[in-house]
Amino acid sequence: MPATKKKKRTKTRISKKQKEKRKKLIVSVTAVLLALIVALVSISVSHTGRKLPNPLLGIDKEAAYGVDVSHHNGKINWKKLKNEVDFVIIRVGYRGYEKGNVCIDKNAEKNLKGANKVGIPVGVYFYTQAVNEEEAREEAQATLDVIKKYDISLPVFYDFEYPSSSGKHTGRLYSAQLDKKQNVKLINTFCKEIEDAGYQSGLYASSFMFKNNFKMSELSNSVYIWVADYNGAVSYSGDYDLWQFSDKGKVDGINKKTENFKPEIGIILGSGLGELADEYCDIAVSYNDIPNFIKSTVQGHKGRLVFAKINNKNVVMMQGRNHFYEGHTMQEITYPVKVMKALGVKTLILTNAAGAVNESYKPADLMLITDHINNMGANPLIGPNDSNLGERFPDMTEVYKKHLIELAEK
Repeated sequence: MPATKKKKRTKTRISKKQKEKRKKLIVSVTAVLLALIVALVSISVSHTGRKLPNPLLGIDKEAAYGVDVSHHNGKINWKKLKNEVDFVIIRVGYRGYEKGNVCIDKNAEKNLKGANKVGIPVGVYFYTQAVNEEEAREEAQATLDVIKKYDISLPVFYDFEYPSSSGKHTGRLYSAQLDKKQNVKLINTFCKEIEDAGYQSGLYASSFMFKNNFKMSELSNSVYIWVADYNGAVSYSGDYDLWQFSDKGKVDGINKKTENFKPEIGIILGSGLGELADEYCDIAVSYNDIPNFIKSTVQGHKGRLVFAKINNKNVVMMQGRNHFYEGHTMQEITYPVKVMKALGVKTLILTNAAGAVNESYKPADLMLITDHINNMGANPLIGPNDSNLGERFPDMTEVYKKHLIELAEK
């Protein structure tokens, strides 16, 4: 895994016309990604008629650069970063796309303190999955509760997008199927709460979202518009303030070394448990970037290998799994477990959502498996045996360790 971290970059340029009136900057943001490859999101600010004040007033240059960071970037050298960027946009929090819990980014305050200490201009964002106005207010309040102690000179952005799994949209916001007016009502609700507290507000979304999911004529005029479009030009024809035009690049100053991360516990997350990986994720690697891994086609399974420290234990989690019924071989399905073993995992925790014939069980009940019978007519042990992974005929008398079951029961 590389030693460099992914970040969001932001560029700012001033047109001649804007120079004559007032120095308006074009902001480009470097996107911080969660994979093995460091990627930037470069955002170019373009003003097409909206009469909003320049959020980067005082930066006397034609191009300004910034980074978008979250806890996924780990420890940040803020002194070094200050020499490389003109501003930073920090993730404050997010709402889970499955259960809908509001979560604060675990490095939000640390990042805010670090940026303020070295004097980098700061903006923030909240990743929404709100499906009604009450939840939008809750997200705004959660954001305000975090930032009230810090100097926030740039807008507070509402990150409005649908998460994807196996190439398809998923999540509670997408499932709500809100219309264009309802989406904008949520955005306006969040932004009003932010502005009433004395901050600038903003909206981040893709060109596709702006064209197809928002009634833009009903969006508050005071909201900064940050549009993402990686196709060489903005296909959204309306007014915007920032253009995020690339998701490729590198930025030094935020480093993440993963080669020394040795997980001791592996967890395979079943349906409905993907938010655990979102909450604790330190590093995430797409299955697409791992040789011989296959994509999960089940809705809600993101398809990422997530590394995290939980209760001082190094953990690797499969956020999305493959299934025999999807048409894969047993060897393909069990390959990720072999990878976990090679990484150093000693204890494996398996989870899944299942039905039951016991009428006393209710939905969401937790159940511990003590044994199983294989009636599938296939077995992952068939084929050549790698002695580095274990014996040809492993002892099956205690597959599910009793001491772990006892710990779970406590």
